[in-house]
Amino acid sequence: MSRYLFPISKNLIVCVIIFILSGVLFFVAWLSSGKNIALSPKPQYLGVPEQRQRIDGFIKQLTTELLEDSIRQLLYGGTDQFYYPGTLESSSLKFYEDNFEEMLSNRRSIKILDEIRVMPPQKREEFCKSLFERALAIHKKVFDDVFVSLTEGSDDTVSLQSTRNLLCVSLFASAEFTALKTFNEEVVILRKFYEDVVAALKICVSNSQLEQVIADNYTQGGSGSLMPDNRFLVNVMVIALKKVYNENDISLMLSKIMPEYRTKDILIVPCNADTTAFDIPVYMEGVLVDLSKGSRTLRLLEWPNAWAILQYYRERNVITQLEKILNELR
Repeated sequence: MSRYLFPISKNLIVCVIIFILSGVLFFVAWLSSGKNIALSPKPQYLGVPEQRQRIDGFIKQLTTELLEDSIRQLLYGGTDQFYYPGTLESSSLKFYEDNFEEMLSNRRSIKILDEIRVMPPQKREEFCKSLFERALAIHKKVFDDVFVSLTEGSDDTVSLQSTRNLLCVSLFASAEFTALKTFNEEVVILRKFYEDVVAALKICVSNSQLEQVIADNYTQGGSGSLMPDNRFLVNVMVIALKKVYNENDISLMLSKIMPEYRTKDILIVPCNADTTAFDIPVYMEGVLVDLSKGSRTLRLLEWPNAWAILQYYRERNVITQLEKILNELR
C-alpha cells in the first residue's frame, strides 16, 4: 500500500498548486477588467462626488444668505450642518474638548466671523456685544429647558450644539474685534452663568434626580456640554490678552500658570474656499486645502500631556488665573 501513497500525494499537491495559481490569475484579471480602483496608486474614495456636491451646495447657499440669515440658520438650520461638508474626527476621550474645531469646521460660523471682520470698528464693537447678549440669552433658555426636563421628568429633548456654537462664535468675535473691557465684561457674565449651572446640577445630583457622570458631561466638555469647553475659553482669553501683551509676555505668563503647555496650529480659510482643513475629502482623501481665496493660521493652546489626574480642576484653575489678569487690566 505504501508504494501507491507517494504518487497520490504528489498528484494532490500538483492539483492544489494549479488551483491556487488559477485563482490568483482570475483575481488579477477581474481587477484589471473595467475596474481599476484597486490597481490605481491611490484608490478612489466613492464618497468624494457626493461630498463635492455637498460642499458646492453649501457654498452656494451661503452666498445668498444675509448676515442675519446666517445667524438664524446656525441656530435653527439643524445639526446636519455640523457633520458635512466639514466635520470632526471622533475621539475616544470621554470629555474631549473640541469646541474650537466644531466652530471652525462649520462654514456658516466662518461666514459670520468674516462679515464681522470687515465691519467699521464702532459698528463691529456694537454688533459683537449684541451678538453675545443674544447668544447667551438663547443658550440660557436651552439650559432652563434642560433643567426642567431633569427636575420634572419632561420628555422634551433639547439640542445644545447650535446654541453653544453661536455662543462660541460670539466669544471668539469679541476676543478678536472688541475692546478688552467689552470682552472682560462678557467673561464675567459667563462665569456667573457657569456658577449657576454648576449649582443647579449639584442640587439635581443631591436629590438623586441626576447621576454625577451626566452632570459632569453638562459642565466638563463633550458633545452635551452646556458650557463652551475649558480649552476654548482659555484660548479666547489669550487671544484677547494679545491686544495688550506681546507674544513673549504671553508665553512667559502661560509658562507660570500652565507649565509645559503645548500648541496646535489650525489653518483657516474663507467660507467659500473649495476645500477647508475640516472638509471630509481633505482628511480622508488627502485633497489639498484651497488657499486661493486667502488663509490664516490660528495657534491654539493645548493642555500639558502630564495633566491626566484632576485635569478638569487644573483647567478651571488656569481659567480663574486668566480671569484675574483680565480684571487687573480693566
